[in-house]
Amino acid sequence: MACKEKGGEEIMNGKVSRRRFLDWFLNTSAGAFFLSVFYPVARYLVPPKLEESAARTVTLSLKPQEVKPNSGQIFKFGSQPGILVRTQEGDLRAFTAICTHLACTVQYRPDLGHIWCAC
Repeated sequence: MACKEKGGEEIMNGKVSRRRFLDWFLNTSAGAFFLSVFYPVARYLVPPKLEESAARTVTLSLKPQEVKPNSGQIFKFGSQPGILVRTQEGDLRAFTAICTHLACTVQYRPDLGHIWCAC
């Protein structure tokens, strides 16, 4: 035997009606969908704060003379990788080797003449 509830929905002997279950299921699914879409967007717009390295100087495990013109070498900078690049003109430049897109480690591509990331 069914009895009427305030909203006009039926509760069958203490069980939830099909309509109420579908409403709950669809609302939960819609909420999960919107959360899965908006969370990455929010993380992109407000990126996490990255700690700066406390190191002011670095002792390299490689010698600058080992880096040939138009090439690069990865080195450790604190707890993160860095990249030492020698330009075609012979200037040495050091950068963080962390990709700003997916935080993977970048490489120097001599054929392209710039720092490159696979992602």
